[in-house]
Amino acid sequence: MSKTSIIIPTYNEAENIKILIPKIKQLTRKLNIEIIVVDDNSPDGTYKVAKKLATKAILRTKRGLATAVIEGFRHASGNIIIVMDADLSHPPELIPKLIKAMDNHLLAIATRKQTKNWPLKRKITSTIATSLARPLTKAKDPMSGFFALKKSAIPKNLKPLGYKILLELIVRSNIKNYVEIPFIFKDRELGKSKLTIKTNLRYLQHLQKLYLYKLKINILNL
Repeated sequence: MSKTSIIIPTYNEAENIKILIPKIKQLTRKLNIEIIVVDDNSPDGTYKVAKKLATKAILRTKRGLATAVIEGFRHASGNIIIVMDADLSHPPELIPKLIKAMDNHLLAIATRKQTKNWPLKRKITSTIATSLARPLTKAKDPMSGFFALKKSAIPKNLKPLGYKILLELIVRSNIKNYVEIPFIFKDRELGKSKLTIKTNLRYLQHLQKLYLYKLKINILNL
């Protein structure tokens, strides 16, 4: 049986991972998995909780979701990688489906079909962000933080900025063999959202880098 590494980047998610990790273990008890929590030195004690519940707990002194995921890649021993948020917005019930999708695909994206509890401002921001990324990929939800991929498909030239690690992976790996699995996205109930104006500005900077990268590749292929 293939081994799957589930990477969960965290910052101040102690209460959420107390719920999430046991649930993942229950749903995947017949599967060969490891759970890797990469914590950015959370003041709420997330790392201590992760050490007790996760297969591997990694403590970092810097912050950033995308770079935390890459750190998780380095520690993953599975040939299938799943990335998901710790805030309970990503249903762990979808994990077996994502793993199954790896039988025929290099990448499986958990695509947000509907969103619950989102204010209008966030819906508009999300729509604009996705529209700005549309020339880079045909994926319906390249902003998703919940996905599975083959470890062999991870490119070595990742240079993420901010939160959108999936978009970085899609563009730099040029993966065409992917599938999207819809789910209903439920906003966090515990803890505070990490989305800020600074986060949005970093996304725009990240987009600029990816567009320049894509342009360079296109020129080289002429």
